[in-house]
Amino acid sequence: MIDGSSLDSVKYSIGRLQELELLERMGSKRSGYWNTTLNTTLNTTLNTTLNTTLKLTKLQEQVLDYISKTPKISMVKLVENIDGATLDGVKYSISRLQELKLLKRLGSKRSGYWEVVN
Repeated sequence: MIDGSSLDSVKYSIGRLQELELLERMGSKRSGYWNTTLNTTLNTTLNTTLNTTLKLTKLQEQVLDYISKTPKISMVKLVENIDGATLDGVKYSISRLQELKLLKRLGSKRSGYWEVVN
């Protein structure tokens, strides 16, 4: 994440730049890129920052997929179901997804469930 910025402030800034026609999305959300009308150096810096900030890893995508199908799944069950996953990797992925406000935990650790935020 950009230092001192929340996901909401990044989204707001992107929206504002799009309104001013200084920034446009080229291609899909997953594999596309950002295009600006600013100079090349700034354009390259902005593209790299935005794409690395909001890009999900393969494990994070798999965690979201499993959780969307089985909201009460445990971290241990996620590790068992995802090839090559470790408990630390799943914990980090869940933490990062919560940070990005793409995933939230409802209820207690024992009897609660996950909610994928669209």
